[in-house]
Amino acid sequence: GCGGLQVDDTMRLAVAAQAALLQLHRWRRPEPIYPGLRFILLYPEAFLTPRVEYLDGGVEFHHEADLEGESWDSGKVILSWADIQRDLAAPADGYNVVLHEFAHQLDEENGSTDGVPLLPDGAASRRWQQAMQPAYERLVVLADELELAEADVADALRVDGEAFVLDPYGATSPAEFFAVATEAFFEAPWQLATAEPAVFSRMCEFYQMDPRVWFKDVSESSCC
Repeated sequence: GCGGLQVDDTMRLAVAAQAALLQLHRWRRPEPIYPGLRFILLYPEAFLTPRVEYLDGGVEFHHEADLEGESWDSGKVILSWADIQRDLAAPADGYNVVLHEFAHQLDEENGSTDGVPLLPDGAASRRWQQAMQPAYERLVVLADELELAEADVADALRVDGEAFVLDPYGATSPAEFFAVATEAFFEAPWQLATAEPAVFSRMCEFYQMDPRVWFKDVSESSCC
């Protein structure tokens, strides 16, 4: 617990269960689960962290960012409990800070946070790149067209959910693309399968499951 938060077993279970979801059908591997993870820190709500942006002309812009979660390659995951509660209350909105940050931990298992997690062989790596790179580039173009690359894209996703299956925050880097694709895979699988079928197939292969069985097909018509 940080910022005065007293962590109880309910909080521990809420984080652990969602982190374990990403490993549900992968834990049979000989490698340990999240081998580099040492600390999970919970703040009561979104927290401030120092940031440095490098601008043109060698200018450094120092500021503080208001974050809901963060994953460090030093074995640390930091989360906002208020945002975890919000995500648990909306399990199908395509946005989940625990899944997002623990996807980064998976991404780091091969020694580099680059949007390509540890895959079984070269053929799987080629299939991954063939699916993910074009989809990432499409999201970059869409985010730029709507001038969301530097905006609060999470809010934009909620306001206009039909425009984005993948949170446009994924356009900031391949690593963020993998993390937001993980969120969509587990929370909006039918939409992802329709919008980006190749991405969905690779995620099924990586996570060894198809979350569509948990959700009603969104293409089915319904009566009032």
